[in-house]
Amino acid sequence: MKTGYLVLIGAIVGTYYVYSQIEKSKNIMFSIVGKLKPNITDLIKSGFLSLPINASIRLTNPLDIGAKVNSINLALYYNNNVVGNVVKTDQFTITAKQSTIIPVTFLIDTLNLSTSVGTLINNIKNNIPGINLTIKGFVDSNVGRLQLNEKIVL
Repeated sequence: MKTGYLVLIGAIVGTYYVYSQIEKSKNIMFSIVGKLKPNITDLIKSGFLSLPINASIRLTNPLDIGAKVNSINLALYYNNNVVGNVVKTDQFTITAKQSTIIPVTFLIDTLNLSTSVGTLINNIKNNIPGINLTIKGFVDSNVGRLQLNEKIVL
């Protein structure tokens, strides 16, 4: 009889722990570190087909266990138009209650330049402040998928 109660209490405690970790996993923090920087050297190497914009993102793990990130898929929006994408499939682990900084490169297709993309490139190149961008996408990890919709101002 006592064993049944202990198993029940253990199951309740275990369920609560798993539930609390799942709720914490929804709070994995995402932020852009530093400035977005165009990479003119890689633009020339690509034959002017795509402009690489280098960025660093910080992912913070609030969990009591490490989180393994499987992929990062992001789109960069300017004036509600997708201007760049990044897909990173390198797997890495963020240790418990720690942050890690990951370099990513958004590729802006220069063949289909619209007015807004041309304006964005000129504003970034000339360090004009007040550029409103949105990053949408997701980060897949072993604790679930983090949906992103972050607004940034350069």
